[in-house]
Amino acid sequence: MLCNTACTPNIRQNTANMKLNFGVTDSIELDLDNRVLGDFPARTFSEPRNLNGIADTNLGVKWNFHKENQDSRSAGAQRDDVLRIPTGDTSRQLGSGLIDYWLNGIVQKSISERTKITANLGILFAGNTAPA
Repeated sequence: MLCNTACTPNIRQNTANMKLNFGVTDSIELDLDNRVLGDFPARTFSEPRNLNGIADTNLGVKWNFHKENQDSRSAGAQRDDVLRIPTGDTSRQLGSGLIDYWLNGIVQKSISERTKITANLGILFAGNTAPA
């Protein structure tokens, strides 16, 4: 029996990332990113698969709502909302086929000029947890 495409592992992956960030104001940034994937499956007796192409697209909005003040104990705080749109071909394992909604929170405090402590917390409201 020949293995179908679902059970053949990928042994290598090449990724070309495209990311566009645009600062709307001092505290708001719009993000657009996507990847072109090239997956190379392990050799099997099954038909060769073409796993090269565009993956799912991420749209994001970052909001720095509390800037860090060096003279204060308070940390800087930022919110990052992400929407992943299923633009990748699911039949070739290039996308999840789901719309994903994330909310991430980031807090950062400078300890010295060269040392920072950063904490991230995120929640996925709907969609796929696997990176695509």
